[in-house]
Amino acid sequence: MIVEIIFVIDGSKDNSAQIIEKFAEDFPLTAIICQNNKINLGASEARNIGVSLSHSETIAFIDDDCRPISTWMGDLIQSWKVSPKEMLGLGGVVKSHDPVTFNQKYCEASTPLRPYQLKNNNESIFRRLISYYSESIQQRSYAKYFAGCNMTFRKSAFVEAGGFDPAMKWGGEDAFICSQIRKKFGHNSLVIDPNLVMPHEFSMKFSGSIWRSYAYGRASGRASRKNGITPSFNPGPLLLFFLSLSVMATSIVFNKFFLSVANFFLISLVEITLYTLFLLQKKIIVSDSILHKFIYSLAFFLCETANMGGFVLGFLISKKELVYKHV
Repeated sequence: MIVEIIFVIDGSKDNSAQIIEKFAEDFPLTAIICQNNKINLGASEARNIGVSLSHSETIAFIDDDCRPISTWMGDLIQSWKVSPKEMLGLGGVVKSHDPVTFNQKYCEASTPLRPYQLKNNNESIFRRLISYYSESIQQRSYAKYFAGCNMTFRKSAFVEAGGFDPAMKWGGEDAFICSQIRKKFGHNSLVIDPNLVMPHEFSMKFSGSIWRSYAYGRASGRASRKNGITPSFNPGPLLLFFLSLSVMATSIVFNKFFLSVANFFLISLVEITLYTLFLLQKKIIVSDSILHKFIYSLAFFLCETANMGGFVLGFLISKKELVYKHV
């Protein structure tokens, strides 16, 4: 079996190309291709270019900040061998590589790039909310979508589904292509294998998680507006906001003095605390320390808020592109 390794340098001004050339010299029997884009085209277009350069029927994607373990490729090939014929896409899970900073430890506890399991064929918003609060996947199952840094497809199916949307430059392209493949080939076409593990170097700063959440929300809102895809967003902040309004409205009936900004924030604080406890109960945050679980749950809520804000902006101003921001 011939394995191709394709690097797409998307407008980078560093010495990546020279490093790859040296890498290719050390592995002369491996097909190594390097495409150096003169300008930054965005993640979707860069990946489409990589697919166009490939000759294999099975294509796999990882990111430049991934640190694949030595057995990843062998595990991937073996997982494809035991998969049903109708499977056209295979994804795995993402772990935080050597977490040191607060944000990296938070990402290890919250797995922000976790794949979502397909429990039924219903694509309603309500069903998406249920799947959003589901626990981590423990066994092979059908998937809604998986993270772009650990996913593989049959190339023929990928191309027939239209590939990545070039307009989605900074996040959400993985969910988009997965939805297009399931729409075209059926709900049993995507499978998650939790044994396919990809270590990922998350940003050292918490602002990186805020930006990623915002970018994914922005991409989802834009895709919902332009392509009619069922909205996918982090629902926590929106649910708490409307719950706060409902509590305030009910309280005003009994006590008009309750109508104040201070009381609104007090109610919101209580609800956020209860929501944090809910996240702990649903085991979305995984940590041995109760204190860390609570702190990471609050961080999770802030990322959800950024995602929700990005979704609203993406839906309202879908024609405006999101410019990449390094954090």
